[in-house]
Amino acid sequence: MNGIWVIFAKEAVDNLRDRRTLTTIAFSVLLFPIMFLGSIWFLGEQVRERFSPVSAESVPLPVVGAERAPNLMAWLAQHHIEVLPPPADPEQAVSRGSHRLVLVVEEGYAESLQAGEPAPLRLIHDSSSSNLHSNYGRVRGILFDYSDRLSNLRLLARGVDPGLTSALAVNTSDVSPPQSGAAELMFVIPYILILSALFGGFYLAIDSTSGERERGSLEPLLSQPVPRWQILTAKLAACCLFSAATLVFSVTALALSFAQVPLDDLGLSLSFHLWQWAVIILGCLPFVLFGCALLMLCASFTKTYKEAQSYLGFAILVPTLPAFFTTFVPGPDWSNMWIPSLSQALIIAETLKGRPPAPALMALSACCTLVLGAVTAWVAVKLYERESILT
Repeated sequence: MNGIWVIFAKEAVDNLRDRRTLTTIAFSVLLFPIMFLGSIWFLGEQVRERFSPVSAESVPLPVVGAERAPNLMAWLAQHHIEVLPPPADPEQAVSRGSHRLVLVVEEGYAESLQAGEPAPLRLIHDSSSSNLHSNYGRVRGILFDYSDRLSNLRLLARGVDPGLTSALAVNTSDVSPPQSGAAELMFVIPYILILSALFGGFYLAIDSTSGERERGSLEPLLSQPVPRWQILTAKLAACCLFSAATLVFSVTALALSFAQVPLDDLGLSLSFHLWQWAVIILGCLPFVLFGCALLMLCASFTKTYKEAQSYLGFAILVPTLPAFFTTFVPGPDWSNMWIPSLSQALIIAETLKGRPPAPALMALSACCTLVLGAVTAWVAVKLYERESILT
């Protein structure tokens, strides 16, 4: 076993000395969490600004025909809507972006109210605009509240209980953990973590196979009095080490960043405890062996470093593809926990919800993934035992 340790130490030290590779890995690993957390923060701001039912911040709203609806204008003012003079051409003003919303009180509004008919209003907005501060949802909700209030008053004026219009009184009881709603929103996290783990061993798998073949150092290494299975085992162990370290780093970075995400603005909460870190990491470690073995196997068919980068850049998507289907799977069970990547993605998703899979299902995931990883590594060893591996 001394040969395995020597080659393992050599590969690990060489990879640590390659600062350019380490920088690339760190940037790739951090890029996905930063983009994801940024999108969540962006969404939280959008919800807070656009859909908050109660806000002390005044919303400017130009109104055409405000004199036709004095009670409605008073209602808007009570809900922090600042009524402004209308532009000459409301549609063009909203289309050009000079105004985000314009409310039009149509002619015949007062007559329709007096007749007990629906009074016409028109709220002009641009649904293609990505501006967060259009407040369309907030203004629309206030108008609907005013409509409901008038409807109830009409019924009371006619001696009818407004409750008669509701045939059912449906109450709901949500027994899901508080963090489950936020976890549903973060469906992309399993894919990010699995992809990050593969990126950790990506460059080492290329450098220790195609890179050494291109540099001419693979032939002297294979001519040493060391069984080739030990050589490949050492290289695979070094690849797994950096892949596992990248996985731990990614989980930690995500966990520390959750405190900066405005999930409260979305009405969601997510508690990320130490036991969840441990479950996610332990559940994904078997995939590290399978992923690195697959990378080593694919790299053994390439001749140059650039060729390996091209092939493995595509091959890295294959083992992560099942993680995309977590949203279509009802939950972890015996029919899906044997599939690598998918079972790990389900473990991450369910653990984020605060209800990790049963130990038996996690054991099934670990065993099947390790077996497939061992088979993949065995195929790679057989390829390295052929003399054609040098050419």
